[in-house]
Amino acid sequence: MPRKKKPAPTPQLPLTPPTSDLRVRLHRLTAKNFAGVGDQEFVVDFAPDVTVLAGENASLKSSALAALRCVLGIDRVAASRRAHIAPDGTTARPEIEVVLLGENREIHVRRIGDGSPEVRERVGEDWRVVPRPVEWLRELVDVRGAVPAGFLQAKDDDRVTMLLEALESPGYSRDAALEAAGLPSFRLPPIPEGLHPLEDIETVMAAVFNSRTEVNRQRDSEKDAATKLLAGLPAEAPEGQAEAVEAAEAEAQRLTEEVARGEEEATASSREASRAAQAAHDQVVERIRADFKEFAGVRRGAHERRAAEFRAEVERQITEEAEALEEGIKANRSSGEALMEAAGEAQRVAEAAAQADRAKAEIALQGRRQQLTEDRERLATLREQQRSVETDTHVRLTAQEALGKAKGHAARSEELTAGLKGLRRYAVELAGSLPIKGLEVHFDDKGRRHVTLNRIPLGEVNDGRMLELADEVSAIHTAAWAGDRPQLRLVLVDWLERVSSRRRAKHLQSMASSGLQVVAAVVAEGPLTVLRGEAVTEEDVAGIPPGPPSATPA
Repeated sequence: MPRKKKPAPTPQLPLTPPTSDLRVRLHRLTAKNFAGVGDQEFVVDFAPDVTVLAGENASLKSSALAALRCVLGIDRVAASRRAHIAPDGTTARPEIEVVLLGENREIHVRRIGDGSPEVRERVGEDWRVVPRPVEWLRELVDVRGAVPAGFLQAKDDDRVTMLLEALESPGYSRDAALEAAGLPSFRLPPIPEGLHPLEDIETVMAAVFNSRTEVNRQRDSEKDAATKLLAGLPAEAPEGQAEAVEAAEAEAQRLTEEVARGEEEATASSREASRAAQAAHDQVVERIRADFKEFAGVRRGAHERRAAEFRAEVERQITEEAEALEEGIKANRSSGEALMEAAGEAQRVAEAAAQADRAKAEIALQGRRQQLTEDRERLATLREQQRSVETDTHVRLTAQEALGKAKGHAARSEELTAGLKGLRRYAVELAGSLPIKGLEVHFDDKGRRHVTLNRIPLGEVNDGRMLELADEVSAIHTAAWAGDRPQLRLVLVDWLERVSSRRRAKHLQSMASSGLQVVAAVVAEGPLTVLRGEAVTEEDVAGIPPGPPSATPA
């Protein structure tokens, strides 16, 4: 079996204490019987800002990071599971120790096998053994921020949650966003509390968008309704329709009254003619009766006187005279009947004249009645047209009302469109104020959350940029780590080879400039090389020939 290559010697570094009393830095790692480290001590000294472990696979760079995670309690995997296996198949208990330095403070953390870590702390000249070391270590290092690999290995939704949790925006306010967008009175639906500002502003925009969609639907519905109402109407309502109906009604009323008067006059004339003929007849009959009565009385009186004088003598003459008298009476009666007949004839003539007059009047009335019927039919037609005009007018008013509503909806839609643009600008400004630039949050139709980075879905970001993003998230978490005990703001970066060589140094220095201590591993040719501090320049890191990327830390 080939002998394991020895790591390059690590020069002693000057102690560069952090600026805060509670801040400590990783100074030295010593490991034995752990992972690829055999029974000889493996020592790495770290710069206070950036340390890069570069080397080929199995050159102990990832083993160093694993040892740091194990001794600091970042990795909860038992140390014995990563114990070094000797050539003869035997294992020994791993021994790992780190030294942390701070301002007038020194801390030693030692772990042997799977036992509880031992923590000794010196403040000034006094040393002490830290009680409950496991809990103490949990407050020393931000586990979420120390290992970017946790971000890289997380599921997509968990990765989004981790990303958003790291990006705080304390100045965000829904009311301020709506005010800036020109929608201060917009009524939002219930929105869950606890959303990240990027999620919240996206939810607000979705609510405004949905409201605009509904307003547009109402606008189109009102326009369609108005179009359908106006489709069957004449271009313009006929003028003078009401006046024509009014004139026709007046004419019909006049003719009705005239016909009524004519009928009354004809009836009265006929009645008067009948009365006149009856009166004439009655007068003739009465005169005849009076004359006959008078004649009969006179002749009878004379006959009686003469009969009384000559009865005895001239019986025969009396009889003859009586017969003559009777003949006279008959003649007189015949004359009276002739007169009666004449009176009846006069009555008939009068009635015929009256009937003729009434026929003439009836003919005149019939013409007026026909005119009245025609006028009433014309009036009915005009009234039907008037009702049609009134219906059309009502339809036009309804259509105008619908168009007015559609115009109002269109104005509201424009207002909401302008508001959406304002909210989008606000969201862009909000995203620009975050430590990680180019982030946007979107929700699909099913309410699922999606994050894009510079308009690229997070799941489609290339490995190098994803590693940078993981490092940035870790840096943000670690930089925000605070408490009343010592703080180690450490970020352990593996798989640095996934970042393009020209960006590696800038990426590491960017994290270090925020007050973090960065320890990174990168695959390169040759044995393990440790680059520290100012030695990690763009030329140095870019000049490391990249080896094949490893899927998991070695």
